[in-house]
Amino acid sequence: FRENSLQPARHHLEEGTLHPLSRGAASQVLRAYRKEPRDKKARSIRQTGWAISQGDRHPDVSAVAVPVLNGEGQLVGALNVSGLRARLTPAKLERARRALVRESAMLRQILS
Repeated sequence: FRENSLQPARHHLEEGTLHPLSRGAASQVLRAYRKEPRDKKARSIRQTGWAISQGDRHPDVSAVAVPVLNGEGQLVGALNVSGLRARLTPAKLERARRALVRESAMLRQILS
């Protein structure tokens, strides 16, 4: 599911579109939580529980993402906030990261 900004200049994706799992914060999270993380970055994401990308998928876009895990610790999805780099400052990315971590923890309790 997706909630788009009301701002006229925005990062916009159509719900249901497919994107490669090689770039972006949400992709990094999904790749890190496969059975065995294969690289140092994936292991780091699993350790911290989040990923941030700045200009990874597009030079003007930043994002932060966290995994959604069930009660057994299995990945069921990811939560992500993305936006234009000019608006999504480091402070706003950090605020979004903290909110996503809280929401992910609540979802894990619900999915237990």
